[in-house]
Amino acid sequence: FFNERKRTRVQFGDKLMEAITKVTASRVTEVDVRLEASRHCREKLSTSDQKLLYMRYNEGFTIKKIADKLGRPLPGLYKSMGRLHSALLRCIKRSLAGGEVTI
Repeated sequence: FFNERKRTRVQFGDKLMEAITKVTASRVTEVDVRLEASRHCREKLSTSDQKLLYMRYNEGFTIKKIADKLGRPLPGLYKSMGRLHSALLRCIKRSLAGGEVTI
């Protein structure tokens, strides 16, 4: 039975395909709004905070490498990054809740 079933192609009905399409489309829009909120909040950051984020996520530097490069103490940089992440999260949540961001 299982061997025969493995060979059969699974075919989805039109209604299921339409439902999947609707859910996928709404999720894509949701992701777009979140990305726009993230961009909006990053632009509000100071130049030095933007630089930290850029080095960490665009250039892929470790926190240790950033600390070495900037001559900052490692524990302090970890705290700064933690505060930065928290501030971004709060801003993004506020932007999404307040409808500040549109796509």
